[in-house]
Amino acid sequence: MNFGGNNAKQIKEALAEVKKAAAGDFEARIKNIDAKGDLGELLYSINDLIDRCDAYVRESVACMEHIGRGRYYRKIIETGMEGIFLGASQTANTALNVVE
Repeated sequence: MNFGGNNAKQIKEALAEVKKAAAGDFEARIKNIDAKGDLGELLYSINDLIDRCDAYVRESVACMEHIGRGRYYRKIIETGMEGIFLGASQTANTALNVVE
């Protein structure tokens, strides 16, 4: 692959956003993607990964905030969750069913 020119610029910008996400900033997204082929797919996939992490963390926090107030009805919304995100959501929701 040739990462010269605009591709190199997009990789540098993507790296900055990935570092933000790795530090817990799930508002980070790679913007203005104009790369094609494998690089474009990689950049969009990074955004998808950040989206899934963000959704799981937000749902988990909302659920735990309710539990902290003694409200055990707020479950993690499983829609759109896949893989370990779905499994962890189901485990938490099953635990809440036991408490109810």
